[in-house]
Amino acid sequence: MNLVAYDNVDNIANKKRSWIDVHRKTLYTREVKYHKYVCFGKNFNPDENKTVFYIILLDDEPTDRASFRTIVTTNGCIKIDLRGIWNDAGLSRVTSKYLNATLKCTADSDDGNVYEFVLPANR
Repeated sequence: MNLVAYDNVDNIANKKRSWIDVHRKTLYTREVKYHKYVCFGKNFNPDENKTVFYIILLDDEPTDRASFRTIVTTNGCIKIDLRGIWNDAGLSRVTSKYLNATLKCTADSDDGNVYEFVLPANR
């Protein structure tokens, strides 16, 4: 069979960047700076008619929202528990074991960073 006419579908998670372990509901990343606390935020984007989720990493624990400690694994990945946004972000419909994710830095300061949490469209 000639497969030249078909594009390759990348079902393998790129573990050198950011990926989600769907079974554990956990994001692993090497793309972000380490900060002690993580919390989540969201905004509605009327131009694209969708909700955008943000991962907020902070040095000091915030007083106005729930936050969790970040964990660094033995291989240097930052491990972030996604159970707080799992259903709202539509991740409960994912059928694969691993999923690639992209984190775009939207705000950077000395005491924390804000990353837009982008999932592939074909999940």
